Parts: sequence; C-alpha cells; structure tokens
Amino acid sequence: MTLGDRAVGRDNHFTLIRLLAATGVLVSHAFPLADGRDRPWREPLLELTGIPLGNHCVFVFFAISGFYVTRSFDQRRSVPEYVSARLLRLYPALAVNLGLTVLVLGLWVTTAPPGIYWDTAARFLETNLTFRFGAQMTLPGVFETAPWGPPVNNVLWSLYYEIVCYGAVLLVGMIGLFRTEGGLRIASLVAVALCLWGGEEMRLTWVGLPFAYGAALYAWRDRVPMWPLAVLALGGAAALAQGTALYLPLLQATLAYGVLVAGLWPAPRLLPFNRLGDYSYGVYIYAWPLQQLSLTHLGAETPGGVIAIALPLALLCAVASWHLVERPALGLRRPARRKERPA
Repeated sequence: MTLGDRAVGRDNHFTLIRLLAATGVLVSHAFPLADGRDRPWREPLLELTGIPLGNHCVFVFFAISGFYVTRSFDQRRSVPEYVSARLLRLYPALAVNLGLTVLVLGLWVTTAPPGIYWDTAARFLETNLTFRFGAQMTLPGVFETAPWGPPVNNVLWSLYYEIVCYGAVLLVGMIGLFRTEGGLRIASLVAVALCLWGGEEMRLTWVGLPFAYGAALYAWRDRVPMWPLAVLALGGAAALAQGTALYLPLLQATLAYGVLVAGLWPAPRLLPFNRLGDYSYGVYIYAWPLQQLSLTHLGAETPGGVIAIALPLALLCAVASWHLVERPALGLRRPARRKERPA
C-alpha cells in the first residue's frame, strides 16, 4: 500500500492530527510564557531532542500542508482557483482574529491613551492583514506586565512563510511542471535540495524543508510505501545524527513521512472525528493571546495554569471560528475540477 493508494477522498485523520499539533503548540508556549525570558525553559522535548515541542508541531503543519497544497494545485491547475482557495482558508479567520484582538481584547486590557493605542492598532492590523514579513506583534499598553513581555500573538510569523510556500507551488504550476509526473517530481527534489542548501540558519528553509518533503511525498506518492518500520528507521537515524548537520533534516523527514503514514493509515474508528470540524487553525491563532491574558488578568502563574485556562478558551474560539467564519468562507470555493495529464 502506497501513499497514493490512500491519498484519495477524505478518509484520513489529518483533522485530528492538526488539532493535536495546534494543542501541542499551545502546551509548548505555556512554559516560556509563564517562566519569562530570564528563566530556563522547562519545555517538553527540548532536553530530549534539542528542539521544543512547538517546533515539532510546526514541522508537522508544514509537512501536511506541503502534501495537500501541492495536491490542491494538481487537481485544479487553475491559478485563480488555487489562489482563492488558499486565501479563503487563511484570510477570513485571521481577519476576524485580528479584529477581535484589537477591538475587544486590546481595548479591555490596554493601559495606553486612546490616541496612542489607535494609531498603533491601525499599523498592527495593516501589517498582519497583509502577511508582511516581520509584522508588528505588540499593541500599546497590552500585556506589558506579562513574564515573556508584550507580544500579542507571536505565532502569526509562520503565516508569512506559509504564504511563501504557497507561492512556490504556484510558481512551479505556472511554469507548467505539474503537467507531467516527471516535471513535478524533479521540481519537488529541487525544492528539497534548495532547503537543504539554505540550512537551518534561514527560517524560510528551516520551515520550508518539511513543506518541501510533503510536496515531494505527494509527487512520488505512487512509489512511496506506507511502512511504519521505515518511520522508526528514519527516527533512529535522526537520533544517531543528533549533534550533526544531518540531525534536523532527518528529524523533519521522520516527522513528514511519519505524519503522512499516520494520517492516511486505515483506522475507520477515528473517521467520525472529521464530522466535528477542523478546529486546528482556530486553536493556533487564538492560543497565544489567550495564554498571555491568562497570565496578566486571569490568575495563571504556572505553565499548567496557563494550559488549564487558555486551552478551553482557545477551543471555544476555534469552534466558533470554524462554524461561523472558516466553513462558510470555504463554501465559497469552486469545486476542484480534476485535470488529466496527457498520455
């Protein structure tokens, strides 16, 4: 059984996996947010792997995205349809999140004068709504007493790189490399090679490599078997390479291949979870400000307290975001029209 055999239809477990990954980001951030910048982080997986749990979860997000965003363009082969599908997935929920951050949360907790607050709030909305690199992360008088400092929503940095990865898929498609299996496979291997060449010092290639792995696994899906033992072998190789330049690429390869095998594995008892809705994006974008709020205004003092307060609130916001914003926005997409490759 190959990835291609299972990567048809919607019988998969990625809705559950993405929600677990978003929850993992929340749990990961609870430790530095509660401990502050001047204390050692007691972060899950940091001592074991040298990489925080939140980073592992971001790698998982980008690997899944690489596989399915590449599949999205392959099925549509239409630039307007592809672009609209990507923007409808990210933009409406983000716009509502930023609006609530400025108009509700910020106004509630700010200690700054109205004139100063609104002047900065306008720039906050502008930079984040346009996915601008290095977007403004603070609002005047908001979370200034938090242990970690005043960033309002630090997780939004990843959306810029997500957009860049979407653009890379679009560029490959516009060049015409999706027209043949060979062209797509070569493009995916070139993307992996470029990310490996860029190294982990560049954040784009640091998160771009799992995306490229996901895209490559889609391009080669009909030849990639679903072998759990291969996941263990990759993980073992990564463990042996710890402390070398091969460690991060092997770890990301393990996560990318492992999460796709897990997500596509036949497990009918887990499929009913898909009926609930895809709450992962909502948890991801609402978690940080709610964690900051729990520390500054709701009495949390420890990582456990932050998780206990912020996780239920983030889930509540995510459920509302999915049913009131994200799902209606996705309903505006045109159904994908499968384009057949020429013989």
